[in-house]
Amino acid sequence: MSIIGQLYFKLITFLNSSSTKAKCVRGVTLLGVGTVFERFLRLVARMILARLLLKEDFGLWGIILAISTVCEAITEVGIKQSIIQNKKGDKFAYMNVAWWFQTLRGMGLFLLAYALAPVICGFYFDDKPEMLDLYNKKELILLIRISFLAIAFNGIMSPGAHVLRKNFQFGRLMLIMQGSALMGTVITLIYAYTISCNIWALVIGFSVEAVIRCVLSFIICPFMPSLHCERQSFNELITFARRMLGMPVLTMIAMELDGIILGKLVAPAMFGMYSQAKFLAQIPRQLFSKVINPVLLPAFSAKQDDKAALCKGLIIMTRTTAIISFPVAVFVLTCSKEILSIAFGPDYASINIAFDLLFLYILVRTKSFYFVSILLSLGLPNYVRRFVGLRALLTLLLIYPAIKYFSIEGAAGVLLVANLITLLSQVIQMRTLIALTFSEYLSAFIAGVFSSIFVIVAAILIFLFDWSPLINTIALGFICFLACCAGLYSIRRKM
Repeated sequence: MSIIGQLYFKLITFLNSSSTKAKCVRGVTLLGVGTVFERFLRLVARMILARLLLKEDFGLWGIILAISTVCEAITEVGIKQSIIQNKKGDKFAYMNVAWWFQTLRGMGLFLLAYALAPVICGFYFDDKPEMLDLYNKKELILLIRISFLAIAFNGIMSPGAHVLRKNFQFGRLMLIMQGSALMGTVITLIYAYTISCNIWALVIGFSVEAVIRCVLSFIICPFMPSLHCERQSFNELITFARRMLGMPVLTMIAMELDGIILGKLVAPAMFGMYSQAKFLAQIPRQLFSKVINPVLLPAFSAKQDDKAALCKGLIIMTRTTAIISFPVAVFVLTCSKEILSIAFGPDYASINIAFDLLFLYILVRTKSFYFVSILLSLGLPNYVRRFVGLRALLTLLLIYPAIKYFSIEGAAGVLLVANLITLLSQVIQMRTLIALTFSEYLSAFIAGVFSSIFVIVAAILIFLFDWSPLINTIALGFICFLACCAGLYSIRRKM
């Protein structure tokens, strides 16, 4: 088993009873391997598409994704989280109520978004002749409507897919999530090469991926809904949803407002470059959300009555990810121009500052996930809403003037500042909920700081030799990898 796998094992075996140990280790290992492969394939696909599609295409795609996220967030009630958190979440009665909730929500939202597509198109593209030269207005409306199909199919998915997370059955979950993602990526590339090398490749791949994910969920987790909805399950889900009320919208504001406003204020080509940089910067968050997050909520929920165990689990995970994220941050900040050039082409090196800020924002954001999982495991989504609201308020107040005066760098900077302030607030709140002290939390980062020092020294020495930028990047990347492995090995021996 890999070092990272053993560290995950330490956390899971600490938080769960012995009967789930082997199942957790197998699931996390499968999920980790599948996710890394999926992310790698997506990155390779983006690298290929960056050389085939126009920057304006990626700008248009960024707008479509931002709008789709907004639409889904408006009526999100936390169905997945409620199934995982509720002790009866894997019972048919509760799953049936949850399925009807998410299905009616998804279909209604799709119909509303379908009707509003012409308005959305007019708002974003009437003052952008460069986009109307590439695609006429009817085609833009059709692109938006087809992309909204993903909303409907996400709602129809079998609730059994969420139960897989609750029961630590991550191998089967990987087949649904990573399997559909891989097929969607392959379809995108095939479409771009054989049919049309433009925005349609991204839209078709995105929509087909949602369809495949929905179909796989019913194949792997068969579910036949019933018209009868149990009243108690209905009331429990409503109670949880009420506590979640407004949180997804606030999350959307905090995470997607930059894209919504940038899509309107800056040129499509510039926004396309920003979207690509954000995609690259978000890889750590995607790995975290697909590999670690599925473990955290059910693991913490299993120990929701043991505050000491929750606190220790938080420290273990914070220390472990700091060992990796600190050296990687040094590497990325040092070689950001070369990384962007290799990934998407030389033109992208000009936005390295925005990329640096976005990467730091993502690292801070991942640290907040632990607190969110603990609060949800305690059945306190209203507390999560407070922090999400704080982040959203800061973003809402700062984003427009930041973009107006500092363009894409301003947008990335606001995301970083808002998330840093929110993280500090979460640490303070945990003092009363699980007796976490500020000094105890800060001590979890010490190992990461020591690991990053080796990378900093190596960066200074490597660049003194004045080799080519590519050789410098490869050499420093290898040293960063060694620093992460050494740090993880040392921390494993202490656990």
